[in-house]
Amino acid sequence: LSARREGGQGVCICLSGRRDRAFVSFKGSVADLSEADLDVGRLLAPGTSHLHFSAYYDCSGLQPAVPRLMARAKAERGATVSIVPQTDATGAWEGGLLELLPHTDVLLCNQREAASIAGVAIAGRRATWYEISEAV
Repeated sequence: LSARREGGQGVCICLSGRRDRAFVSFKGSVADLSEADLDVGRLLAPGTSHLHFSAYYDCSGLQPAVPRLMARAKAERGATVSIVPQTDATGAWEGGLLELLPHTDVLLCNQREAASIAGVAIAGRRATWYEISEAV
């Protein structure tokens, strides 16, 4: 992907301490990743038993194809599907993830992500990261 797209390869560095951690990320061209970049034949080749989508919110260009890919993996291969949403940097927590949940076998997220995806609100608005961490 980095050889074909302006913006280059993304990278994430995790700074970990005894009580907390922080991430420093350069997203690169990950938002431009789309179904056209995938070899779907290899992705759903015979023997495929699991399909995993990581950094769902970062891969906005791939999001429209995810329902189709999930349906094909399940129908053609009997595969299970997992999603790691990561943080939605836009703060909107949209992108069709809620509609995918009934078809997702494993959702891997932390409490803050789960609360944001579920639309936990405080005083009629979406809660901030701090408010969610205090509430859970």
